Parts: sequence; C-alpha cells; structure tokens
Amino acid sequence: MYLIRTAGDPAPMLPRIKRAIQAVNPDIAIERMNTMESLVVESIWRRRLWGMILAVFAGLALLLALMGLFGVMSYVVAQQRKEIGIRLAIGAGRANVVGSVFRRGMWLAGAGITVGLTLALLMSTLLRGLLFGVPPRDAGTLAAVSTAVLAAAAVACLVPAVRASRVDPIRALRQE
Repeated sequence: MYLIRTAGDPAPMLPRIKRAIQAVNPDIAIERMNTMESLVVESIWRRRLWGMILAVFAGLALLLALMGLFGVMSYVVAQQRKEIGIRLAIGAGRANVVGSVFRRGMWLAGAGITVGLTLALLMSTLLRGLLFGVPPRDAGTLAAVSTAVLAAAAVACLVPAVRASRVDPIRALRQE
C-alpha cells in the first residue's frame, strides 16, 4: 500500500498517478486506488449504521414509553373519575385537579428517568465503541436526554390532567 499526498483534490489525479506508476514499472498490478477520505468512510460505515439503528430504536422506545405513560395516566384518570368528581363538587379548583394528576404522572416519569439513567451508566462501557466524539458518561448528554424525556412526559401527562379537570361532577357522581 502506498500513500500519496496531494495539494488539492486527489480524485482527479488518480488516473494520472496510475499512468505514472505504469510508466515507471508496467509489471506493477494496481488493484485499486482510493482517497484517504473514502478509506475512512469505508472503515466506519458499520459503526455509523449501528449508530443509526440504535438511534431509530431509541426513538421508537421513547415513543412507546410516552404512549405507555399517556395510557397509564388516562387509565388512572378514568379509574378516579368519581373521586375527581367529588373533589370538584366540594369545591376543588380545576387547577388543583390538573396539578394532582400532573404531579402523579411526573412522579412516574421521574422514576423512569432515574432507572434509565442508572442503566445507562451501567451499560456505558458496552456502548463505548459506538460513540464518536462523545464520552459514554457525558453529563451534558445525559442531562439533555433526561430533560427531553421529562419534557415529552410532561406533554403526555398534561392531556389526561386537563381531561380530568373537565369531568362533570354530577355525571361522575351518578356513574356506577
């Protein structure tokens, strides 16, 4: 393997370099000629592919987690419809009901983030080979991801919380 340094773009020079080598010794077999950039890209394509696959699955996992949290919160609100109706009937404000349901959902999200961060820190050594330019235990990255998950969970909790505050107390008390 020979390396040739060029001043400009090496791609247009490849045919001239090949002709120059053939002119010096026609018996030299030139199997292939590549630029250093293409060799680097070729050497890391598997890692990039795995990184993209992991990113897609991480996105799907986040979506499933948010759908699960939304489903759990909707179920909890539906199960406590009578209790929420009683609270509203005896004078609890809608903001109080929204806050109560929202806090419960955010507590679940906080517990999930805590477990997720713990597992991420434990598994970070396995992912070291797939990360480029980011240390596996980068506090900024872990904080950014945790904040993004917490924000998404807040949105997933807000819809059932607002829905809970719109419960008609009379209907909720007559139900069942």
